[in-house]
Amino acid sequence: MSNAQDNHDKQHNPRRNFLKAGLAAGAGLAAACSVEVKRDFETEQQSLKGKSDLNPFPKELNTINPSQMPMTKIGNVPVSRLVMGSNPLWGYSHRGKLLGSLMTDFYTNDRVVELFHHAEACGLNTWQSSLSGAIKECWPRYKDEGGTMNLDLLIHPHARTSRSPAWTEASKEIMPVLKPTFVAYHGQDVDRAFREGNMDEVRDGLKMLKDEGLPTACSTHTPACLEYMEEKGFETDFYMCSFYEASKPRENWIPELGEKPLHEMYLENMPQRMTKVIRQVPKTCLCYKILAAGRLTDSREQVDKCFKWAFENIKPQDAVIVGMFPKFWDQVAESVRLTVQYGQV
Repeated sequence: MSNAQDNHDKQHNPRRNFLKAGLAAGAGLAAACSVEVKRDFETEQQSLKGKSDLNPFPKELNTINPSQMPMTKIGNVPVSRLVMGSNPLWGYSHRGKLLGSLMTDFYTNDRVVELFHHAEACGLNTWQSSLSGAIKECWPRYKDEGGTMNLDLLIHPHARTSRSPAWTEASKEIMPVLKPTFVAYHGQDVDRAFREGNMDEVRDGLKMLKDEGLPTACSTHTPACLEYMEEKGFETDFYMCSFYEASKPRENWIPELGEKPLHEMYLENMPQRMTKVIRQVPKTCLCYKILAAGRLTDSREQVDKCFKWAFENIKPQDAVIVGMFPKFWDQVAESVRLTVQYGQV
């Protein structure tokens, strides 16, 4: 290009010249940023040297007093008003496969056992679980290591799938291994029987469970089902009650919503409906899904509000069941602090 042409371009193409200058400046800025990112990455890598676990199990034992844990009783057995749930341990997030996979990836058998010991050290004395995941490996190991928590074991007395063997067939193998303190009729089964008008099946299943000689519960997600069992005198020692109707089939929402939802429904006023019945039932209730299966955990303030509301709206003898996923902060200690704060009678 001639000098005359170059001068003409400078005078008559200011936009092109501006872009050239901008690109040059941008390249310089990108190079500078790249150096900073590399430096920050190297600093982070240096800080991680010597750490064998990049996903530590955070603990805050120095911030709580486990002796302050409020207690209740089931029969003659003392039970902490905070019971540890099991869904996160086995990847049942109620939020989809991705979160469930994150949970199962985090919860190795070692971490499950570590969680048991940590919960006990924080003041919890009861864990609730179904026959899922690695329970037959983890729970006996925890007990062999000196663990003293109770086990509230959810059971499917009448098998509906190959994963759930009939209780009469499985009890001889399961009971000596897990040695539960309590047994409970699984809420999905109870709610299904209630929808189908077949509560005699639940009575029959309760009899099988009570034959084990342990305090026995029925679990339910449905306030009307809880009312029915209490009115009809079902032989339960306690109940397990969900704040949300997570067991309701999606097609059963059509009369109320006008269409079928894609996933489980967690409606805002569901806890009010269930706690109204809970307060009318004389027996102890263990109340679960107080955080709407993790949907109400976007802030510490929200979690605080849920614990406060739960304890204010159940009976003084009732307890809450809360699942823990302590990958990022100590949810065990946090839940204990809130139970101590709001659960004192």
